[in-house]
Amino acid sequence: MRNFFLIILGVFLFYSCSQNGNMDKNGNPTKLKNFVENDKGIKEIKIDSKIKSFNFDDVISDEFSCIRLQTTPNCLIGQINKLLIDDSTMIIVDKTISKSVFIYDLNGKFKNKISKRGKGPGEFIEIQDVALSKTDKKIVLVDLMTKRINTYDYNGVFLDSYPLNYYMYRIAVIDSKTLAFDAKNFRGSDINMNNHRFFTSSFNSQLISRGFQYSSDEFKKFTWDVQQDLWEFDRNVFF
Repeated sequence: MRNFFLIILGVFLFYSCSQNGNMDKNGNPTKLKNFVENDKGIKEIKIDSKIKSFNFDDVISDEFSCIRLQTTPNCLIGQINKLLIDDSTMIIVDKTISKSVFIYDLNGKFKNKISKRGKGPGEFIEIQDVALSKTDKKIVLVDLMTKRINTYDYNGVFLDSYPLNYYMYRIAVIDSKTLAFDAKNFRGSDINMNNHRFFTSSFNSQLISRGFQYSSDEFKKFTWDVQQDLWEFDRNVFF
């Protein structure tokens, strides 16, 4: 059976949950009708809109685990832009507020964070995207400002840096040597890149393949508003 994880932040727990749960007219706690499977086989949490507060344990079934993240002054998450899980490691990416990559174990214990700003080894100026290389247990961070791809181990220790020759809007790791990336609406001078949306390359930016070609006229009209164009599931990459 696959494991599913619900990540609960302290702010959500404070405002949304009650320690006493929902009560019936006699003052006894009532159980919520929690998971309903729709016609596509997807389980949805159903909560009565009239209920003002509830015990969160009432909507957790045996198929789900609730992970409460350790909170210290060193691991204050401002916004979750991306959540990545592999084996016993959980990665939370905050690109905009703390501008850090937080590393936890699956018990919610804080292990480390990647946050050093600058142009030195292991440092970055801006996080464009983060992915996991699960075959060799590496965190891959793209920084367009320094034009580099940095790699770290699952403890946040810097490993290596590669030159970035292309605009990588979103990335996914196919294997330990190959990246997939979406160029968004980028139109550069490189003839190998023009008028394509999807690419695969080595970590040192050597293009391997490209796809989803469009004409120059289509480029003028072409927009794409989905924040996450590349998805990974069961070690497969979807565009």
